[in-house]
Amino acid sequence: MKINFKERTVDGRPYETEKKDISLQECLEEIERLYKIYKYSTPSKNDKRKTYFYALPASEMSDAEIVLGENREKARKELELYVLDMICSGVLKWDTKVMKGNWFYQGNDPDLVILRDWLD
Repeated sequence: MKINFKERTVDGRPYETEKKDISLQECLEEIERLYKIYKYSTPSKNDKRKTYFYALPASEMSDAEIVLGENREKARKELELYVLDMICSGVLKWDTKVMKGNWFYQGNDPDLVILRDWLD
C-alpha cells in the first residue's frame, strides 16, 4: 500500500473519508501512540521502501524489541493510514498554537515529525 499525504491518495486513488468528531490534541496523541509502535516495530528484510516516518534499524534494537515488536509493514500502514484519514477529515490541520513551528511539528518523541507541507 502506497500512501501519499500531499496528493491525498492510497495506491494512486483519491482517499475519501467522513468528518471525524475528534480534537486535534486527541489526534496527535493517537499519532504519538501509533508512531511508538512503528518506531519499535520488527523490521523485515523486504522493507526497503522510503517511508514518511523514522523507525529504528534492527542494529539499534534490543532482542526483546525485535521479538516482541509489531510487524513493521503493518505498523507503517496503520500509522500512515491514520495520518491520511485525519488529514482528509480535516482534523489534522496546521494550528500554530499547537504545532509550535513554521515548517514541521515535532512530537514528544523528537523522531516524530509531521511536515506542514503534508497538511497544507
